Amino acid sequence: MTFSIIARETAADGTVAFGMAVSSSSPAVAARCLHLRCGVGVVASQNITDPRFGPFLLDALASGASADEALVTLADRDATL
Repeated sequence: MTFSIIARETAADGTVAFGMAVSSSSPAVAARCLHLRCGVGVVASQNITDPRFGPFLLDALASGASADEALVTLADRDATL
């Protein structure tokens, strides 16, 4: 079982910071679950997943897609990734 948490903070000067944590019964799971990109955002997945999903979603966000749009695109292309 894997648990993930994401936090977002906007400072008084408008800067945004993200943080993530994961806990799992599987060793070294963070490499598969935590995906962060400065200036873009964060993506959290669970232990049993395709590790390409995180970078794919971050690329979609970086290109201007909303989180919902990025997820729909991933779902549409999942079989081809």
